[in-house]
Amino acid sequence: MKILVVIPHKGHISNHTLRSLEKIKDGDGLEFRFSSHPGSIYVSDNRNDQCYDKDGLLAWPDAFLFVDSDMEFNLSDIHALAARDVDVCCGAYCYKEAPLADFLVAGMWLSGFPGISGKAPGFRSSVTTGCFPVDWTGAGFMLVKKTVLERMPYPWFYHPVMPVPVGAGPFPQKAVGEDVGFCLRAREAGIKVYLDADVRIGHKKGASMEPKKEGIPADIDQMVMGINRALLEAADGYRKLSAIAQALKAENDKLKANLAAKETPIHEDPKA
Repeated sequence: MKILVVIPHKGHISNHTLRSLEKIKDGDGLEFRFSSHPGSIYVSDNRNDQCYDKDGLLAWPDAFLFVDSDMEFNLSDIHALAARDVDVCCGAYCYKEAPLADFLVAGMWLSGFPGISGKAPGFRSSVTTGCFPVDWTGAGFMLVKKTVLERMPYPWFYHPVMPVPVGAGPFPQKAVGEDVGFCLRAREAGIKVYLDADVRIGHKKGASMEPKKEGIPADIDQMVMGINRALLEAADGYRKLSAIAQALKAENDKLKANLAAKETPIHEDPKA
């Protein structure tokens, strides 16, 4: 399987995410390419923009792995999601802050109100296992087959405005997150979204949750992370320059065609 790893960010990718990306370079049967896009402050645009080019949905990948810039994972986690062989499968990770730190970022919608979850948390991390369909889940570690995006209307990730139950607030509707928007669009297209609670992903800001490897000085470790970050940024820069070059070539070809159409043919006088 060919997987494009899509990393939306606002100019910074955490060290533990960079370290995780380093671990998956040898895919062990999976082939990876990486895309990181710091261009927009909106995560929805970041995710959407990395899945297509001027010709439409990217041709190379069989699937897209959406990874947030503060996640920590292993190659085995991706293999586990791929082995489920479902259209959309998400690794399980918890909210970062108390009092929800033991609850997975996933749940079910209120009856009759798609896109709206109850105030009570859905799945407690300590007791939830297995792989099962959910109404919504966070897209911080989400494997999506390309055929899913082909079946869904664009934009795939967006912030819908949904009606809320009477008494739930001062207004009759509210905007919800882009990952909820994705799950709504998937549902409308007849696509189930699965949460694999056996695949546990780290979700944390700041220092890595992994212990430092003995024998590797901190400054060397930081240097390696800096190199990895530079490589990701260089790849993103190349992608942008390539798109600009293609656009300039198209404009140049158009200009040549217009000039050729305006040229007056020179005919020799047969009497001369």
